[in-house]
Amino acid sequence: NTKKLTDLAAKTTLTADEKALVTDLNNRNLATRQMAQGWAQEFQQEVQSYGESQYNLTMARVQAAIEETAKAQGYTAVFDTRYAPYGASDLTAPALAAMNAKK
Repeated sequence: NTKKLTDLAAKTTLTADEKALVTDLNNRNLATRQMAQGWAQEFQQEVQSYGESQYNLTMARVQAAIEETAKAQGYTAVFDTRYAPYGASDLTAPALAAMNAKK
């Protein structure tokens, strides 16, 4: 279809049938582009939604592992190292072990 459209565009005068064909081919081209853009947007939304759901599932597993580890070691409060950088106890390794044990 692209070759037909290119060939017709090169002509100096077009018959009524050729004009109709050019219009039809241009309309198909536009419809195809719009459909492809719609698919691309739909795909992007699906990828983003999947990424968000996987992030939320992972964060729920992390939270559960931290809570389990803290409770097992007798802690009532756990702070992220960003907010308490000089804390005496680091629960990272035991929490990772607990999270990985549930795979």
